[in-house]
Amino acid sequence: MATMPWNSSTTVLWYNKDAFGKAGSDPNNPPRTWAEVRETAAKIKAAGAAEIPLSCAWFTWTQFEQFGAIHNIPFATKANGFEGLDAVLTLDPLYVRHLQNHIEMAKEGLFVYGGRDSAGDPLFTSGQAAMLIASSALLARVKREAQLPYYDGVVEKPYNSIIGGAALWVLKRPGQPSRSIRVWLNSSAS
Repeated sequence: MATMPWNSSTTVLWYNKDAFGKAGSDPNNPPRTWAEVRETAAKIKAAGAAEIPLSCAWFTWTQFEQFGAIHNIPFATKANGFEGLDAVLTLDPLYVRHLQNHIEMAKEGLFVYGGRDSAGDPLFTSGQAAMLIASSALLARVKREAQLPYYDGVVEKPYNSIIGGAALWVLKRPGQPSRSIRVWLNSSAS
């Protein structure tokens, strides 16, 4: 069995420079930490610079898997389940802090859940949301400085996020010579 990358993506913070300018935030200096995200979202709301200050797509991927990767914390035993089916969910207290932050921001009108999978993407592309945490596949090209916000004091600087996407898998048919192959498209978060 072999795989060839078909498309790959990672999670990034997309932001609307016009909305940042209207809110009095530097359009060339996006928030780097969650404290800065919250502060910027509050400015956007206060200025009426966008209907939704912050949203996200692919919530479990962006706010658990990728969040854990950049903070270097697991969310389950057995290498997050890659080393066995008997893995146990063991959420670090930072996940609880992070979810509580989202709940508080939602109550304050700073965060709006975008919906399952990529349902949040149109909130950003339509201009409704000033910031969106989503796949880099949202646009064909991502600027080099795009990154996920992180909690300062937990890590000195964020670790790399995890590449996701889809692949073409080439499989040998059982009982057939190796030159007889079938190709499947395995699509995921992108």
